Amino acid sequence: MGGDGRRRGCAELAGPDGQVDDDVALVSPWGADLAVVEVPVLLVQGEQDRIAPRSHAEQLARGLPQSELWFRPDDGHISVLDACADAVDWLVRVAPEAQADTGSPSASSDSGSSHIGNRTSTSRNDV
Repeated sequence: MGGDGRRRGCAELAGPDGQVDDDVALVSPWGADLAVVEVPVLLVQGEQDRIAPRSHAEQLARGLPQSELWFRPDDGHISVLDACADAVDWLVRVAPEAQADTGSPSASSDSGSSHIGNRTSTSRNDV
């Protein structure tokens, strides 16, 4: 059994509670209004993800007015973490803009502020 098999075996020992909770979250109200989130949110979805469906990422993106959704065609549920460096670059780029949009005193005065709208990208492997 390789490294992946050992990790899968450990996860199976924990039982199905986490997966059931995730499934219920897909179809139940969360008790929070995503529309009031005023900061940019990056959602990164692996197209090969067999655990969290694409429709869930799309639903989150629709509910978050300042979201950007990246689809990574070759990534799954875990390998999507390979996008972390690109996500940090995105954060560095949008953080000053978000601070300027909210009037934060820590925002740079020369920041070329612009609204980070609700956008979807179909492929972000070339970030």
